[in-house]
Amino acid sequence: MNKLAIEVITDQDDIDTISSQFILTPNNHLFSSNTWYKFNKNTPKLLIIGRQEGQIEFSLMLTVKTVLGFKIAEIAGEPYIQYNNLANFNHKDPSEFLTHLKNILKSQKIGYLHLRNIKPNTDLYPFAKTNGDMIDGLEAPIINLQQFSDFEDYQKSTNSKVRKNRNRKLRKIEADYDIDFQVLIDDEFDLEIIDQIVNLKSKNLIKSGQSSRVFSDKNKINELKAIFNTPKKDFKVVISLLKLDGELASAEIGFIYEDYYCAYLGVIDHKFEKYSPGNIQVFLSIKWAFEQNIKLFDFLPPSHPYKLEWTNKQFDESFSFIISSSFLIAKLSRFYFKKLRPVLKNLYLSIKKK
Repeated sequence: MNKLAIEVITDQDDIDTISSQFILTPNNHLFSSNTWYKFNKNTPKLLIIGRQEGQIEFSLMLTVKTVLGFKIAEIAGEPYIQYNNLANFNHKDPSEFLTHLKNILKSQKIGYLHLRNIKPNTDLYPFAKTNGDMIDGLEAPIINLQQFSDFEDYQKSTNSKVRKNRNRKLRKIEADYDIDFQVLIDDEFDLEIIDQIVNLKSKNLIKSGQSSRVFSDKNKINELKAIFNTPKKDFKVVISLLKLDGELASAEIGFIYEDYYCAYLGVIDHKFEKYSPGNIQVFLSIKWAFEQNIKLFDFLPPSHPYKLEWTNKQFDESFSFIISSSFLIAKLSRFYFKKLRPVLKNLYLSIKKK
């Protein structure tokens, strides 16, 4: 078998041409789709591919920016993607491909590569664990729907106190309102619905004094809307809506790839808060997932008590790493991410809440 040929592509037109040919295969996560490459348009990209006998076997797309004179790279698609990994098109051993990565970072004069939310069972994890500094870990609550014969069987497995409270809230809503639950997929929804959901999420975050890498930037908010509204060839966008007397009370935007579903963005209208419409919407979404033969329902990181209520405290782990090009940069990045950044983040949030 021919040796794996490594190519490093920096010309943005060539990157667009090559990446447009990528088609996600079942052993990859939807966040490795080339859909995510189409955004961050004003940020230079670096595409690393591994070819064998002319066929692309692996790809890793990075975005590169300069901060305080240092080049910093991250997986293309950040901050929108929720898990980081390379694309492995034929489920082959990526070891040879990854042995070149550190040298490529040095040759491109990249100070460090920031890898976020890498699961231990992914191709990038062994490389990151061996060559990088782990800076944090998160839990992603999940429901393995295959464990249950049907939705009723799943219901019986949940906490009885929580289940009774949820059923009480559902009866109260049914007594006070006409409930309409809809699930819309791809071309069944339009930009107006996306605008309504994303704008409500933004409004709620501002009201609560919270922020995020996406919702703190209007341009990124608009890009997020475009991501939801852009046709995709390898996964589907799903919007579930809970309306009470015709008014939007809760909504969730998620993605389906094969038999996997992830709950990406959820929101409620606080006018209906006493009815816990978000819980009712999730309840109905899980029921819908069983009907669609979904096998894994992923609430995505970070964990939260309300997510764990649905999953019987079952979760996947993911970890973030810094891959530094030198000892000095490793030391500086370790200080920033483990010491300084948490202080700055808390300070920023406390100022926003005032």
